[in-house]
Amino acid sequence: ALVQIYPAGIRYIKADGRVNEWKAPAKRLIKCSAVNERQIAISLSGGVIVYFEMDPSGQLEEYTERKEMRCDVISMHLGPVPKGKQRNPFLALALSDQTVRVISLDPNDCLQPRTMQALPALPESVCIVEFSFAGEDPENNKMKLTPEEQLKMGGATIEAHIDLILHIGLVNGVLLRATLDPITGEITDTRTRYLGPRAVSLHRVQIANKNACLAVSTRSWLAYPYQTRLHLTS
Repeated sequence: ALVQIYPAGIRYIKADGRVNEWKAPAKRLIKCSAVNERQIAISLSGGVIVYFEMDPSGQLEEYTERKEMRCDVISMHLGPVPKGKQRNPFLALALSDQTVRVISLDPNDCLQPRTMQALPALPESVCIVEFSFAGEDPENNKMKLTPEEQLKMGGATIEAHIDLILHIGLVNGVLLRATLDPITGEITDTRTRYLGPRAVSLHRVQIANKNACLAVSTRSWLAYPYQTRLHLTS
C-alpha cells in the first residue's frame, strides 16, 4: 500500500487499487507530517496534531482526539516501529515557540506531552534515531561480535546496547543531540555542535545496515555509531 500526503488531505492507496481519502478540515491545511510503517502524524495550520494508526486489518484509523499545540509545528518525526511492537511510542515536535516536545503515542495516554526542551534559536528539523552499538539482536538487543571483530579485539565479546538519540537542527547552524529515555521519553545529556552558518536539515539514513543521521548545513555531516561511541563526521 501507499500513502500520499498533500496540503488538503491524505490519500491511502491499497494494494488492490482501492483508494481511501481523508480531507483536512475547512480552512486548514497540512503543514508537515511524519510517517512510518504503521503510523501517520500530521500537523494542521494552527498547530493541531492529528494521529492515525493502521489496525490489524490494514485500515487507517484516526485517533478520536486531536492535540492543539497553540503554535505552529515546524518539523515532526516518527521513528520506525520497533521489532515485535505495534507502534513507535513517541512523536517528536519542533515548534515555533523555540521548543522541542516529545508526546506519547501509547493508547493509554495518546497525544499527551512527555517532555519539553527550550531551544536557543528556532528549530529547522528534528529526528529520532535508534543507534545500536557493537551489534544488534532484534530479539534481546544483544549480540556477540563477529569472528573477525573478536580477532581484532583479542577474542573479546561485547554485548550491544541501544540508545534513542534525539537530533535537533536549528536555523543558526547548531545541532543539538540528546538522549531520549525509551520508557518515559525524558530528554537528557544534551550536547551542542556548530555545523555551519546555514539551517541544519536532518535525515534518518542507513550506513552498512546500521541507522545513522545525516545533518546538512553548509556541509554534510554524518552521526553514526562505531563500537561503543557515537561519531559525528563531515
